[in-house]
Amino acid sequence: MRLTLFQAERRLLEAQMQVAYYRDMVAFLEDVAARGVEDVVDKRRATPPAMPELPARTPGLTTVPIVPSAA
Repeated sequence: MRLTLFQAERRLLEAQMQVAYYRDMVAFLEDVAARGVEDVVDKRRATPPAMPELPARTPGLTTVPIVPSAA
């Protein structure tokens, strides 16, 4: 039952990624159709990709060292 749930969640995440991909593709093609490929490419080259600032550590989580088992 847990495996089925995991597989369903994975399919859902993959579908969401596919939706985001096609949404971006449609927006890109609409830009190209409206302004021409040169303007769109120049605009994309001028703006660096947005990278969200992630904290170095997540509050409330601690790092646990991995120690080989003595068993």
